[in-house]
Amino acid sequence: MRVVSESEFHETPPVGGPSGQNAFLNAAVLLETSVVPDRLLNEVGKIEADLGRRRTERWGPRPVDIDLLLYDDLVIVSKRLRIPHPRMAWRRFVLAPSAEIAPAMRHPEIGWTVRQLLDHIESATPYIAVAGPIGAGTTELAENVASRLGGRLIRDPARPEGARSSPGKSYGFEAEREIELAVQRAGLLDVTSPIWGERYPFWISDFWVGQSAAALRALSEEPQRTELLERWRQATRACRAPKLTALLDAPTEWCAERLAARGMPRPNAVQLDNLEAMRKATIEQACLAGLGPVLVADGREPASALEELAAAVLAMEP
Repeated sequence: MRVVSESEFHETPPVGGPSGQNAFLNAAVLLETSVVPDRLLNEVGKIEADLGRRRTERWGPRPVDIDLLLYDDLVIVSKRLRIPHPRMAWRRFVLAPSAEIAPAMRHPEIGWTVRQLLDHIESATPYIAVAGPIGAGTTELAENVASRLGGRLIRDPARPEGARSSPGKSYGFEAEREIELAVQRAGLLDVTSPIWGERYPFWISDFWVGQSAAALRALSEEPQRTELLERWRQATRACRAPKLTALLDAPTEWCAERLAARGMPRPNAVQLDNLEAMRKATIEQACLAGLGPVLVADGREPASALEELAAAVLAMEP
């Protein structure tokens, strides 16, 4: 391994983990190496252990934490290693030192360079969109994050205040209804809307305008699909783009059981298939290259999802 360049140290407030920790020192290093990623992770672990790190609790106090952020243009997903690092795209304390030494390195999933990711964090309106399949808990997550950190909640027009079920009265799919929802949601997020002039640290919606496009892709057929998607694009062209999209995922059967426990009728086999198709399409739509950072959380673990998203909001702050 050869060190090509190293950044300056950046002192930042602690983000995530227990309160009362001292400030963190963050830096980035660019390496040239023939060591494969899995073995490199082992070497990093040895360095951490030699410097006194003991893994006792997640995000707990530690003397050192070394992450592998990028390795060329590889995408690796395993139980012990994720490359690119799954949280690097919205962590200012990661992007700032990384942009000093490797501004042109590209995030292979998002498609943006490290410099572009940092510019996005520094310049985008602090708006977070919470996406997910019906019944995953997007409303609760958005409400809880807004309440904890003092953000402005933008409520889905399809869900009256206090409602905890899915939009509408059934699981049926109606293309015109999806276009109507897209128009209503886009109206709330229009770049000229007065809400963006209100004094809040951030805005968060319990919906994402891209979900209508996902539903249209999953459940409509050609040639109608092309025409519907064009209408969706026209309806949403003036929307405020999210600084971060939080994708709350959960198995379709689990979502259906959760909704049934809250008074929704149980979906039949065809409706379950439609819900699964929309779930998969929502994930694909949210993770399209060029749309910006996406945080993925498990809807079956609401406390963990809340901690993840709250930490992400804080990590984007200047």
